[in-house]
Amino acid sequence: MRLTPELIARVHRTITDPGPIPGIPHYGDADYAGVVEELMSQAPEGEPLRVFAYGSLVWNPEYSVNRIAHGTVYGWHRAFCMRLERFRGSQDQPGLMMGLERGGSCRGIVQEITSTDPRETLDALVRRELITKPCTYSARWLPVRAPGGTVMAVSFTIDRRGRFYEGGLSLEAVAHRLADAVGHLGTNAEYLMNTVRHLEKHGIRDKNICALEKLVAARILSR
Repeated sequence: MRLTPELIARVHRTITDPGPIPGIPHYGDADYAGVVEELMSQAPEGEPLRVFAYGSLVWNPEYSVNRIAHGTVYGWHRAFCMRLERFRGSQDQPGLMMGLERGGSCRGIVQEITSTDPRETLDALVRRELITKPCTYSARWLPVRAPGGTVMAVSFTIDRRGRFYEGGLSLEAVAHRLADAVGHLGTNAEYLMNTVRHLEKHGIRDKNICALEKLVAARILSR
């Protein structure tokens, strides 16, 4: 059983963006500037800016990509373990966002970025991904095994000290959340479907998120 736009339409409803969650500290300009400077200070000299995409950046990068290649990171794996109370979830029905959790490995896409100003690109990227403090995402350089050898790429890993970390859930519990959650950017189920479909287009199959897709589709269909 697979997710389809028709199934997802059963869950979708129009929601107005509630804005930043009251009472929770959010990143500001100085915070973003600090993250960008740290990344730039660690950037491999003479190399193009690369991003390791494993989720929504595969299908919605919001920057120009010069070329792509398959890549694998070791010591990290995909997991839905960050609570979403905005975007594709709400405070009443929180969803879950995917991140790189410790352990295992993850196949994804190495994106070489077309950019004359890496700082500007990184600034836009971290503003998209890092929102609240303490942040559940951490921007870092990771070694990625690619066809031509190991390259360094920026990616986003899970910080378990983050405010919205919610790890250790069973596949059934994750599927329950993904099937029900909706935010102003759409449904959590659509996020899952887009990720699975676009990874498959690149010949990448992740057994855990494929299993989640079946569980989420079955839950929606059973309503």
